[in-house]
Amino acid sequence: MKSIYTAIAILFLCSNSLPQDGCPCKSAAADEITHGSSVLWSRDVQTVNKIQGQVFLAGSTPVSPIDEALVEVFTYPKSVRGLAVGAAERYKKQKRVAVCKTNEDGEFCFLGIRPGVYELRVSKEGLTVSSGTVILNPRIRAESGRGIQVPMGFRL
Repeated sequence: MKSIYTAIAILFLCSNSLPQDGCPCKSAAADEITHGSSVLWSRDVQTVNKIQGQVFLAGSTPVSPIDEALVEVFTYPKSVRGLAVGAAERYKKQKRVAVCKTNEDGEFCFLGIRPGVYELRVSKEGLTVSSGTVILNPRIRAESGRGIQVPMGFRL
């Protein structure tokens, strides 16, 4: 019986880590990890009804989308509602629950993630890592627009 529960848990985790129908992102290798260590942390906490959006080059006019950026969703974000208290302990418990790469328009989305508080981390070789806290609450009203906007800059 224990092996059945283990198999179900593995299937659930794998299904959440892959892009699904209706999502514009591309598959990422399961062993691919965050590129770089210089992190630009957003103090803004975003409450959304789904984790989707666009990654673009900061300061570009017109907006210059970033293709093939690695987008990861983690449990236990470093900061909850802007408070860094207990950040080190939460970071030790972090687990990646979903991953994908942006499409040519810099778009990403994840379906099937349970409501809760997450860290959204976006990285690409040669650019700073962008990270922030996202509260996923499917009961809130959908906002118009492109969802979560993630600006990325060049690493110095």
